[in-house]
Amino acid sequence: MPYSITKSVSMLALSISVVLPAVLTEGTDTESAIAQTTLPTVQTEPSFRQLLKRIFRDDEWEDPPTISRGELCLLAPARPGEETRIWHQSPVFVWRGELAKMAVVDSVSNAVMWEYEPTPEQTSVRYAGEPLQAGRSYVWQVYDEVESDAPTVFPPFEVMSDIQRWLIGNGLAIAESRVERPGAEIARMEYFAQRGLPTDALQSLFLLDPAIDIDDTDTVEAQQETVDRLCE
Repeated sequence: MPYSITKSVSMLALSISVVLPAVLTEGTDTESAIAQTTLPTVQTEPSFRQLLKRIFRDDEWEDPPTISRGELCLLAPARPGEETRIWHQSPVFVWRGELAKMAVVDSVSNAVMWEYEPTPEQTSVRYAGEPLQAGRSYVWQVYDEVESDAPTVFPPFEVMSDIQRWLIGNGLAIAESRVERPGAEIARMEYFAQRGLPTDALQSLFLLDPAIDIDDTDTVEAQQETVDRLCE
């Protein structure tokens, strides 16, 4: 997280205390010394929306984790043309557009782990089946009709191995411990994004409590703005 205004002012005071004695020793009076001292501009912290744009930068998402079919855009945990590796064992599914039904299927046993029928207005849901296993691969099956047995889109994803999840989890705990809420949630998104885990970063955005406004920004609106930008 960027320095706060309070810390910036403290650093500013320190720089003045160092610069002024050096100037005064040259025989000039106090007013001249102060006039010669250029004070840095105090920077305010970026807004929540600006932070989201920095975390989900378009130039870093040259190949966005998007699978489009007509008006449907699947964002997480899917990634086009490859199997996405994720940290979350109870992932958040994020999309834009209408879909009738979804399911999570074990790619080896073909066992259906979970099924869900979203409302027409819904754009995200957290997995609510049996915990997904580390090191196993799954398929996100999407249907355009509730009664259909043939998915129209079925992007794969894999949950990281236990050791990978442990390493990421330790670093994540340290990053979150350095800041207070809601800064911890933002640190979580940044941590995943900086480690090349964009779908986990996006899932973290949708794990924010929608009842909490950050920097006077409506969390639900910020989530939707991010989805719209990534789907375009």
